[in-house]
Amino acid sequence: MASRTGPTLPRMSRLCLGMMSYGAPAWAPWVVGQDAARVLFRQCLENGITCFDTANYYSDGESERILGRLVREHGGRHELTLATKVGLPVADGRGLSAAQIARQAEASLRRLETDYIDLYQVHSWDDAVPVEETLGALEALVDAGKIRAYGCSNLDHLQIGQAARAAAALGARGYASAQLQLNLLYQEELRATVPACARHGLHIMAYSPLARGYLAGPAAGDAEAAARLASDAKGQRLYGGPRGARVRAEQLRIAADLGAEPAAVALAWVLAQPGVRSVIVGASQSSHLDVALRGRDLRLPAQALDRLAAAYEPRDYLRVRLNP
Repeated sequence: MASRTGPTLPRMSRLCLGMMSYGAPAWAPWVVGQDAARVLFRQCLENGITCFDTANYYSDGESERILGRLVREHGGRHELTLATKVGLPVADGRGLSAAQIARQAEASLRRLETDYIDLYQVHSWDDAVPVEETLGALEALVDAGKIRAYGCSNLDHLQIGQAARAAAALGARGYASAQLQLNLLYQEELRATVPACARHGLHIMAYSPLARGYLAGPAAGDAEAAARLASDAKGQRLYGGPRGARVRAEQLRIAADLGAEPAAVALAWVLAQPGVRSVIVGASQSSHLDVALRGRDLRLPAQALDRLAAAYEPRDYLRVRLNP
């Protein structure tokens, strides 16, 4: 493979709207449809949020279809950054083989109603496929003009290093970004993965800044959020026990000290972490996005950051794999 220039991340707003909440309600009880998505999409554009993150896996592709329709209605494709993902099981396959990546990229382009994807991301590591094959398939998509850049999601520091070495050996661009779960209740990525991203030049897109709703605070609770928490086995496993009580208590005290919503404090903390280029936020109501915007504009004092770090109790690293 011929030598390439290094990875270049597309333009990213500080907040990125996560599209997993929009699609087919039958896929998950907290998912809402296109009409609700349209309201949030327009609110994003009015407030400088121009990045939208989805995946072929979300609502079996319906999330991508909704985003594609909204972009077509808006009419300003070049103003927006569209990011999607590949790898998790879908109706016609799973994994990160060259054939699967090529097939799923074409399907995502059709659903998104676009000629190119700004950022195409592998959804997890695939133990069954050599990373060289995956990188080669992603390079081919860039060369064909079908994607502008590619990134990764849910990789640990060793996998990020392995992928970077493989890209260098191939003369490939390599991953431009890494989606990492990062929030006050799960800070493990700061230990090794965030430094690995810095070493290898990957920008960080942080997801789950409110810990799937556990950091939203009592004032932000609503029936829809309660339904999601009740049906979210992963969230209950990660955040539902007493482990995070100290952090949540400190979060509430800092929010009171600053006169800010707890959710805004949680989001501002993520934005303050090293290497974070953009934070993916979920919203199914305008009020959710209003709080996220206030978090975007909130600057936490150094003392508050120290208090939140001291309250955190280390936990096991969460591994998300295609091949458990």
